[in-house]
Amino acid sequence: MLTHIRTTIDIPDALLTRARERAHAEGRTLRSVVTEALRNALEGPPRPGGEEFELPTYGGGGLAPGVREPDLFTREERDLTSSWPPRADTAR
Repeated sequence: MLTHIRTTIDIPDALLTRARERAHAEGRTLRSVVTEALRNALEGPPRPGGEEFELPTYGGGGLAPGVREPDLFTREERDLTSSWPPRADTAR
C-alpha cells in the first residue's frame, strides 16, 4: 500500500516552469513529473563530493623537508605572483 504525504517545498521559478512544461508536453500531472524526477535522483549513484571527509595531518610541522614554497606553484602561477603586490613606482 502506497502512502502519500502532502508537503510544501520551495522550487526555483525557472525549474518549476520547466517541470510544468514537461508535464503538459507529455500529458502528465506535475506531481508525476516531480515524483519521477525525485525518484530518479535518489535511486541513481551518489554524486561525488557528497560526503564530508577530513584531510589527514601529520604533526603540523609545515612543509616537508626539501619542499620549498615555490615548488608548490607552476611557472605560470609564479610569474603571476612574482609581481604582487605591485610596487608604488610601477603601479598604473
